[in-house]
Amino acid sequence: MENGSDSYFTHKNDSLGSNETILDALPYDSRTSKGFKVLAYVLVLVASVMGNLFVIYAIKRDYRGKLRRRFTYLMITSIAVSDLLMAVVSVPERITRVLSADEWMLAGSLGLVLCKVVNFVEKVSITVSALHVTALATHRFMAIFYPRRTSKSQNCRLAAICMSMVWLFGSLYWSPVLYYGGLLSLPNPPRLYCKVRYFYTHWRFSYLAFLILLLGILVVVLVLYAAIWFKLSCSKTLRDESISIAAEMRRKTTAMVAVIVASFYCCFLPYWIGWILCSYQHVFCNHIFTFISIYLTHASVAVNPIICLIFSRHYRDALRELLTSSSSSQAVIRQKRTKL
Repeated sequence: MENGSDSYFTHKNDSLGSNETILDALPYDSRTSKGFKVLAYVLVLVASVMGNLFVIYAIKRDYRGKLRRRFTYLMITSIAVSDLLMAVVSVPERITRVLSADEWMLAGSLGLVLCKVVNFVEKVSITVSALHVTALATHRFMAIFYPRRTSKSQNCRLAAICMSMVWLFGSLYWSPVLYYGGLLSLPNPPRLYCKVRYFYTHWRFSYLAFLILLLGILVVVLVLYAAIWFKLSCSKTLRDESISIAAEMRRKTTAMVAVIVASFYCCFLPYWIGWILCSYQHVFCNHIFTFISIYLTHASVAVNPIICLIFSRHYRDALRELLTSSSSSQAVIRQKRTKL
Protein backbone atom coordinates (compact mmCIF):
# COMPACT_ATOMS: atom_id res chain seq x y z
CA MET A 1 0.00 0.00 0.00
CA GLU A 2 1.06 3.53 -0.66
CA ASN A 3 -0.81 5.47 1.93
CA GLY A 4 -0.11 9.10 2.70
CA SER A 5 3.09 10.45 1.25
CA ASP A 6 3.26 8.14 -1.76
CA SER A 7 -0.36 7.70 -2.83
CA TYR A 8 -1.31 5.25 -5.54
CA PHE A 9 -2.72 7.84 -7.94
CA THR A 10 0.71 9.44 -8.39
CA HIS A 11 2.12 6.30 -9.98
CA LYS A 12 0.69 5.74 -13.40
CA ASN A 13 4.06 4.42 -14.42
CA ASP A 14 6.81 4.23 -11.84
CA SER A 15 9.40 3.28 -14.41
CA LEU A 16 9.12 6.73 -16.00
CA GLY A 17 10.91 9.68 -14.58
CA SER A 18 9.45 12.45 -16.74
CA ASN A 19 7.93 15.52 -15.15
CA GLU A 20 4.77 15.07 -17.22
CA THR A 21 4.08 11.57 -15.89
CA ILE A 22 4.07 12.70 -12.28
CA LEU A 23 2.60 16.16 -12.66
CA ASP A 24 -0.29 14.96 -14.84
CA ALA A 25 -1.35 12.58 -12.07
CA LEU A 26 -1.52 15.25 -9.36
CA PRO A 27 -4.84 16.73 -8.27
CA TYR A 28 -5.47 20.44 -8.70
CA ASP A 29 -7.90 21.65 -6.04
CA SER A 30 -9.62 24.97 -5.62
CA ARG A 31 -9.21 26.88 -2.37
CA THR A 32 -12.67 25.79 -1.27
CA SER A 33 -11.87 22.15 -1.97
CA LYS A 34 -8.59 22.42 -0.08
CA GLY A 35 -10.38 24.05 2.84
CA PHE A 36 -12.90 21.23 3.14
CA LYS A 37 -10.19 18.58 2.87
CA VAL A 38 -8.04 20.26 5.52
CA LEU A 39 -11.03 20.61 7.84
CA ALA A 40 -11.88 16.92 7.36
CA TYR A 41 -8.34 15.89 8.28
CA VAL A 42 -8.22 18.25 11.26
CA LEU A 43 -11.41 16.69 12.65
CA VAL A 44 -9.87 13.22 12.26
CA LEU A 45 -6.66 14.35 13.94
CA VAL A 46 -8.43 15.88 16.95
CA ALA A 47 -10.85 12.97 17.36
CA SER A 48 -8.11 10.36 16.98
CA VAL A 49 -5.67 11.96 19.42
CA MET A 50 -8.32 12.54 22.08
CA GLY A 51 -10.02 9.17 21.59
CA ASN A 52 -6.94 6.97 21.52
CA LEU A 53 -5.32 8.81 24.41
CA PHE A 54 -8.50 8.09 26.35
CA VAL A 55 -8.29 4.35 25.51
CA ILE A 56 -4.69 4.33 26.75
CA TYR A 57 -5.73 6.31 29.84
CA ALA A 58 -8.49 3.80 30.57
CA ILE A 59 -6.06 0.89 30.70
CA LYS A 60 -3.58 2.93 32.74
CA ARG A 61 -6.17 3.94 35.35
CA ASP A 62 -7.59 0.42 35.57
CA TYR A 63 -6.92 0.04 39.29
CA ARG A 64 -9.10 -3.06 39.69
CA GLY A 65 -7.48 -4.83 36.76
CA LYS A 66 -10.74 -5.39 34.87
CA LEU A 67 -9.14 -4.35 31.57
CA ARG A 68 -5.51 -5.28 32.05
CA ARG A 69 -6.28 -8.96 32.64
CA ARG A 70 -8.34 -9.38 29.47
CA PHE A 71 -6.86 -10.21 26.09
CA THR A 72 -9.39 -8.15 24.13
CA TYR A 73 -8.79 -4.91 26.02
CA LEU A 74 -5.02 -5.29 25.89
CA MET A 75 -5.15 -5.77 22.13
CA ILE A 76 -7.48 -2.78 21.74
CA THR A 77 -4.96 -0.70 23.68
CA SER A 78 -2.21 -1.83 21.31
CA ILE A 79 -4.40 -0.82 18.36
CA ALA A 80 -4.92 2.56 20.06
CA VAL A 81 -1.16 3.06 20.23
CA SER A 82 -0.87 2.18 16.54
CA ASP A 83 -3.74 4.50 15.58
CA LEU A 84 -2.36 7.33 17.67
CA LEU A 85 1.04 6.93 16.04
CA MET A 86 -0.48 7.03 12.56
CA ALA A 87 -2.63 10.05 13.42
CA VAL A 88 0.26 12.09 14.83
CA VAL A 89 2.71 11.21 12.05
CA SER A 90 0.52 10.81 8.97
CA VAL A 91 -2.46 13.17 9.26
CA PRO A 92 -0.41 16.40 9.62
CA GLU A 93 1.62 15.29 6.62
CA ARG A 94 -1.58 14.73 4.63
CA ILE A 95 -2.75 18.25 5.54
CA THR A 96 0.47 19.80 4.23
CA ARG A 97 0.18 17.74 1.03
CA VAL A 98 -3.35 18.99 0.44
CA LEU A 99 -2.15 22.58 0.81
CA SER A 100 0.95 22.07 -1.34
CA ALA A 101 -0.58 19.96 -4.16
CA ASP A 102 1.34 16.86 -3.03
CA GLU A 103 4.74 18.51 -2.92
CA TRP A 104 7.18 17.60 -0.16
CA MET A 105 7.89 20.78 1.78
CA LEU A 106 11.13 19.92 3.54
CA ALA A 107 14.40 19.28 1.69
CA GLY A 108 17.79 18.09 2.91
CA SER A 109 18.63 15.34 5.36
CA LEU A 110 15.76 16.15 7.72
CA GLY A 111 13.27 16.03 4.85
CA LEU A 112 14.65 12.69 3.70
CA VAL A 113 14.41 11.21 7.20
CA LEU A 114 10.83 12.42 7.62
CA CYS A 115 9.91 11.01 4.20
CA LYS A 116 11.18 7.57 5.20
CA VAL A 117 9.63 7.70 8.68
CA VAL A 118 6.17 8.81 7.53
CA ASN A 119 5.91 6.03 4.93
CA PHE A 120 7.29 3.45 7.36
CA VAL A 121 4.98 4.41 10.23
CA GLU A 122 1.88 4.42 8.00
CA LYS A 123 2.54 0.97 6.63
CA VAL A 124 3.51 -0.54 9.98
CA SER A 125 0.39 0.94 11.57
CA ILE A 126 -1.90 -0.51 8.90
CA THR A 127 -0.22 -3.91 9.13
CA VAL A 128 -0.38 -3.94 12.92
CA SER A 129 -4.08 -3.05 12.87
CA ALA A 130 -4.87 -5.80 10.36
CA LEU A 131 -3.01 -8.44 12.38
CA HIS A 132 -4.59 -7.25 15.63
CA VAL A 133 -7.99 -7.68 14.02
CA THR A 134 -7.09 -11.28 13.19
CA ALA A 135 -5.89 -11.92 16.73
CA LEU A 136 -9.09 -10.46 18.19
CA ALA A 137 -11.28 -12.59 15.95
CA THR A 138 -9.27 -15.71 16.76
CA HIS A 139 -9.47 -15.05 20.50
CA ARG A 140 -13.22 -14.43 20.30
CA PHE A 141 -13.57 -17.74 18.50
CA MET A 142 -11.65 -19.52 21.27
CA ALA A 143 -13.62 -17.70 23.99
CA ILE A 144 -16.94 -18.79 22.51
CA PHE A 145 -16.03 -22.38 21.63
CA TYR A 146 -13.63 -23.11 24.54
CA PRO A 147 -14.59 -20.61 27.29
CA ARG A 148 -13.00 -22.49 30.20
CA ARG A 149 -9.59 -23.19 28.69
CA THR A 150 -7.95 -19.80 29.23
CA SER A 151 -7.26 -18.04 32.51
CA LYS A 152 -6.73 -14.31 32.96
CA SER A 153 -3.00 -14.74 33.57
CA GLN A 154 -2.75 -16.81 30.40
CA ASN A 155 -4.63 -14.09 28.54
CA CYS A 156 -2.10 -11.49 29.67
CA ARG A 157 0.85 -13.60 28.55
CA LEU A 158 -0.86 -14.44 25.27
CA ALA A 159 -1.64 -10.76 24.62
CA ALA A 160 1.97 -9.78 25.31
CA ILE A 161 3.24 -12.45 22.92
CA CYS A 162 0.75 -11.50 20.20
CA MET A 163 1.48 -7.79 20.46
CA SER A 164 5.24 -8.34 20.36
CA MET A 165 5.03 -10.63 17.32
CA VAL A 166 2.64 -8.32 15.48
CA TRP A 167 4.76 -5.21 15.97
CA LEU A 168 7.96 -7.09 15.16
CA PHE A 169 6.51 -8.57 11.97
CA GLY A 170 5.14 -5.22 10.80
CA SER A 171 8.43 -3.44 11.46
CA LEU A 172 10.55 -6.10 9.74
CA TYR A 173 8.24 -6.47 6.74
CA TRP A 174 8.28 -2.76 5.98
CA SER A 175 11.91 -2.12 6.90
CA PRO A 176 12.84 -1.80 3.17
CA VAL A 177 10.81 1.42 3.14
CA LEU A 178 13.44 2.97 5.40
CA TYR A 179 16.04 2.17 2.74
CA TYR A 180 14.15 2.90 -0.49
CA GLY A 181 12.16 5.92 0.62
CA GLY A 182 13.63 9.06 -0.91
CA LEU A 183 13.10 12.54 -2.28
CA LEU A 184 12.50 13.04 -6.00
CA SER A 185 13.47 16.46 -7.33
CA LEU A 186 12.03 17.73 -10.62
CA PRO A 187 13.74 20.71 -12.32
CA ASN A 188 11.04 22.28 -14.54
CA PRO A 189 9.24 23.60 -12.59
CA PRO A 190 11.35 22.92 -9.48
CA ARG A 191 9.38 20.51 -7.29
CA LEU A 192 10.17 18.00 -4.57
CA TYR A 193 8.27 14.76 -3.88
CA CYS A 194 8.52 11.98 -1.30
CA LYS A 195 8.57 8.61 -3.07
CA VAL A 196 9.11 4.94 -2.25
CA ARG A 197 8.07 2.92 -5.26
CA TYR A 198 9.92 5.25 -7.65
CA PHE A 199 13.21 4.06 -6.11
CA TYR A 200 12.11 0.46 -5.46
CA THR A 201 12.16 -1.52 -8.71
CA HIS A 202 10.64 -4.68 -7.21
CA TRP A 203 7.84 -3.02 -5.26
CA ARG A 204 5.11 -4.89 -7.17
CA PHE A 205 6.13 -8.26 -5.72
CA SER A 206 6.44 -7.22 -2.08
CA TYR A 207 3.25 -5.15 -2.18
CA LEU A 208 1.34 -7.93 -3.93
CA ALA A 209 2.44 -10.34 -1.19
CA PHE A 210 1.06 -7.93 1.38
CA LEU A 211 -2.24 -7.60 -0.49
CA ILE A 212 -2.54 -11.40 -0.56
CA LEU A 213 -1.86 -11.43 3.19
CA LEU A 214 -4.65 -8.91 3.75
CA LEU A 215 -7.02 -10.96 1.61
CA GLY A 216 -6.13 -14.06 3.62
CA ILE A 217 -6.78 -12.17 6.85
CA LEU A 218 -10.20 -11.10 5.57
CA VAL A 219 -11.14 -14.68 4.67
CA VAL A 220 -9.96 -16.02 8.04
CA VAL A 221 -11.87 -13.36 9.97
CA LEU A 222 -15.05 -13.97 7.98
CA VAL A 223 -14.82 -17.74 8.58
CA LEU A 224 -14.20 -17.28 12.30
CA TYR A 225 -17.11 -14.91 12.76
CA ALA A 226 -19.41 -17.10 10.68
CA ALA A 227 -18.62 -19.93 13.09
CA ILE A 228 -19.14 -17.62 16.08
CA TRP A 229 -22.50 -16.45 14.75
CA PHE A 230 -23.60 -20.03 14.16
CA LYS A 231 -22.52 -21.01 17.68
CA LEU A 232 -24.30 -18.09 19.34
CA SER A 233 -27.44 -18.60 17.26
CA CYS A 234 -27.80 -22.35 17.42
CA SER A 235 -25.97 -23.58 20.49
CA LYS A 236 -28.31 -24.91 23.19
CA THR A 237 -25.52 -24.55 25.74
CA LEU A 238 -25.26 -20.82 25.30
CA ARG A 239 -29.03 -20.40 25.28
CA ASP A 240 -29.19 -22.19 28.61
CA GLU A 241 -26.47 -19.91 29.92
CA SER A 242 -28.35 -16.78 28.88
CA ILE A 243 -28.86 -15.83 32.51
CA SER A 244 -25.13 -16.15 33.20
CA ILE A 245 -23.24 -12.88 33.58
CA ALA A 246 -20.12 -14.44 32.05
CA ALA A 247 -22.07 -15.58 28.99
CA GLU A 248 -23.59 -12.13 28.56
CA MET A 249 -20.18 -10.48 28.82
CA ARG A 250 -18.83 -12.84 26.17
CA ARG A 251 -21.66 -11.84 23.86
CA LYS A 252 -21.09 -8.11 24.38
CA THR A 253 -17.33 -8.41 23.92
CA THR A 254 -17.86 -10.49 20.80
CA ALA A 255 -20.24 -7.86 19.43
CA MET A 256 -17.72 -5.08 20.17
CA VAL A 257 -14.91 -6.95 18.42
CA ALA A 258 -17.20 -7.71 15.47
CA VAL A 259 -17.96 -4.00 15.01
CA ILE A 260 -14.25 -3.12 15.30
CA VAL A 261 -13.44 -5.70 12.62
CA ALA A 262 -16.28 -4.50 10.36
CA SER A 263 -15.30 -0.84 10.72
CA PHE A 264 -11.68 -1.68 9.93
CA TYR A 265 -12.57 -3.32 6.65
CA CYS A 266 -15.16 -0.70 5.74
CA CYS A 267 -12.48 1.97 6.08
CA PHE A 268 -9.67 0.10 4.33
CA LEU A 269 -11.30 -1.96 1.57
CA PRO A 270 -12.00 1.04 -0.73
CA TYR A 271 -8.34 2.01 -0.56
CA TRP A 272 -7.09 -1.52 -1.18
CA ILE A 273 -9.44 -1.91 -4.17
CA GLY A 274 -8.41 1.44 -5.61
CA TRP A 275 -4.75 0.69 -4.99
CA ILE A 276 -4.96 -2.59 -6.91
CA LEU A 277 -6.96 -1.11 -9.79
CA CYS A 278 -4.70 1.92 -10.18
CA SER A 279 -1.28 0.49 -9.35
CA TYR A 280 -1.63 -2.83 -11.18
CA GLN A 281 -4.34 -2.26 -13.79
CA HIS A 282 -4.07 1.54 -14.23
CA VAL A 283 -7.84 2.00 -14.24
CA PHE A 284 -10.27 3.95 -12.10
CA CYS A 285 -7.68 6.47 -10.88
CA ASN A 286 -10.30 9.13 -10.20
CA HIS A 287 -9.06 11.88 -7.86
CA ILE A 288 -12.35 12.11 -5.95
CA PHE A 289 -12.43 8.38 -5.24
CA THR A 290 -8.73 8.52 -4.39
CA PHE A 291 -9.22 11.25 -1.78
CA ILE A 292 -12.22 9.51 -0.23
CA SER A 293 -10.49 6.13 -0.05
CA ILE A 294 -7.29 7.57 1.45
CA TYR A 295 -9.28 9.74 3.83
CA LEU A 296 -11.20 6.72 5.10
CA THR A 297 -7.93 4.96 5.97
CA HIS A 298 -6.99 7.92 8.14
CA ALA A 299 -10.50 8.30 9.55
CA SER A 300 -10.32 4.69 10.74
CA VAL A 301 -7.90 5.69 13.50
CA ALA A 302 -10.67 7.72 15.18
CA VAL A 303 -13.38 5.04 15.08
CA ASN A 304 -12.33 2.45 17.68
CA PRO A 305 -12.59 4.70 20.77
CA ILE A 306 -16.20 5.47 19.83
CA ILE A 307 -16.97 1.77 19.43
CA CYS A 308 -15.38 1.05 22.81
CA LEU A 309 -17.53 3.68 24.53
CA ILE A 310 -20.70 2.35 22.93
CA PHE A 311 -20.15 -1.33 23.75
CA SER A 312 -18.05 -1.40 26.92
CA ARG A 313 -19.24 -0.28 30.34
CA HIS A 314 -15.62 -0.25 31.54
CA TYR A 315 -14.70 2.50 29.08
CA ARG A 316 -17.81 4.49 29.98
CA ASP A 317 -16.86 4.25 33.65
CA ALA A 318 -13.33 5.43 32.82
CA LEU A 319 -14.74 8.40 30.87
CA ARG A 320 -17.06 9.27 33.74
CA GLU A 321 -14.13 9.13 36.15
CA LEU A 322 -12.04 11.31 33.85
CA LEU A 323 -14.77 13.94 33.52
CA THR A 324 -15.47 13.90 37.25
CA SER A 325 -11.81 14.35 38.18
CA SER A 326 -11.47 17.11 35.59
CA SER A 327 -14.48 19.01 36.93
CA SER A 328 -13.21 18.58 40.49
CA SER A 329 -9.81 19.98 39.52
CA GLN A 330 -11.44 22.98 37.86
CA ALA A 331 -13.54 23.60 40.97
CA VAL A 332 -10.42 23.57 43.17
CA ILE A 333 -8.71 26.03 40.82
CA ARG A 334 -11.72 28.37 40.93
CA GLN A 335 -11.76 28.24 44.72
CA LYS A 336 -8.08 29.17 44.91
CA ARG A 337 -8.64 32.07 42.53
CA THR A 338 -11.54 33.41 44.61
CA LYS A 339 -9.42 33.25 47.76
CA LEU A 340 -6.69 35.22 46.05
